[in-house]
Amino acid sequence: MFATQKGLNIVRNIARSTGVLPDDAKLKTVKRILWPVLKHTDAHKWALAQANLAKRVSDVNGTQLGVINGMHGRKEFFARENWEMWQIAQFENAEVAIVGNVDQYLTQIFGDWRTPVKQLGQHATFFEWDGEKENG
Repeated sequence: MFATQKGLNIVRNIARSTGVLPDDAKLKTVKRILWPVLKHTDAHKWALAQANLAKRVSDVNGTQLGVINGMHGRKEFFARENWEMWQIAQFENAEVAIVGNVDQYLTQIFGDWRTPVKQLGQHATFFEWDGEKENG
């Protein structure tokens, strides 16, 4: 089940990808072969397949859900009950379902998520560019 789930996760990521892979990407050749076909599919369809697989398995057996080998390693394993509690949140004028215990989820993934990261390169950076060349 976890291998199938990881496979669906890879396919979903390829479907939403620009086709540009980072230097440290795994399975680059496979992803480059699949991208021309999968870029025309709906990534949401693959996410639903992941959700359906997880639901089928959790209805039968199991107390944990997770990604087999993600960027955060075993931190991506969660107690099943965390995913059974949901709450509705507003996001950009839309209601979205989010995990019920947000603090527990964010702490598991990021540790002390309330303290801002001060090192550049350890946190996302955003900027706005008006298209003009900088002086110098």
